[in-house]
Amino acid sequence: LHTWSGDYTQKDPLAPFFSQEDWNYIHPDFRGPNKTPDACMSEKVIPDIDDAIAYAIKNGKVDQNNIFVIGASGGGYATLGCFLRLKHRVNTFLAWVPISDLEAWYWQSNHRNSNYADDILKSTSQGDTLNAPEARRRSPLFWDLPAKPNGKLEIYAGIRDGYEGSVP
Repeated sequence: LHTWSGDYTQKDPLAPFFSQEDWNYIHPDFRGPNKTPDACMSEKVIPDIDDAIAYAIKNGKVDQNNIFVIGASGGGYATLGCFLRLKHRVNTFLAWVPISDLEAWYWQSNHRNSNYADDILKSTSQGDTLNAPEARRRSPLFWDLPAKPNGKLEIYAGIRDGYEGSVP
C-alpha cells in the first residue's frame, strides 16, 4: 500500500521482486495522499482496498490462501486498518512503521514542524484546530478488534524509528 504522501503511481521497491517471482501484484489507489477528507482512513479507504482485491481475484489467477497486504508509514497505517476491517481473508498483514494514533501523530508532527500535521488537519478538521474525535475515529488504535481476525498481523519498526525519521 502506498505511503502517507503517495498514491498508486508511487515507485514501489518491492514490485520488481514480485514480478521476478511471477506473483500477482496490485498497488491500489485508496483515495490518494492522506491530506483530504476522503483519504486518511476515511470510510472510503478500506472499501477501495477491498474492491482492488476483489478485482484481482476476479481477473487474475489468485491463490486466495496467499493474499498479503503490505505497507509502510501511511501504507502501514492502512495495513492496520485493513487488518481490523477488510472483508477479504488475508494470509498476513505486514505493517512497517505504521501510524496507529492520528491524534498523537498530529501533536508529534506539529511539535516537529512537520507538514504531516497540516495533512492531518486537512483530512480531519475544518480550519486550524484539530478535530480530535475525528482523528481518533480514523485511528486503528481505537478500533475494536475483530471477533475472528481475517489473517495474521505483523508490525515492524527499525531500531531508530521513534527517534529518527518522520514517524515517531
